[in-house]
Amino acid sequence: MPFTAPSEDQALQAKQYAYGDARFLDELPVEKQLEVIEIRETWGSTPGPAS
Repeated sequence: MPFTAPSEDQALQAKQYAYGDARFLDELPVEKQLEVIEIRETWGSTPGPAS
């Protein structure tokens, strides 16, 4: 999940706070997995970052 933050360090802190040490979806608790899926589904209707 990308995080918007003024610096890379702050983005990493936000990720750590939200998802702990998880690197893959299946490493998250079920409720966090659903949260990520729901967020990702909303991206389908809005442009995401350029690849």
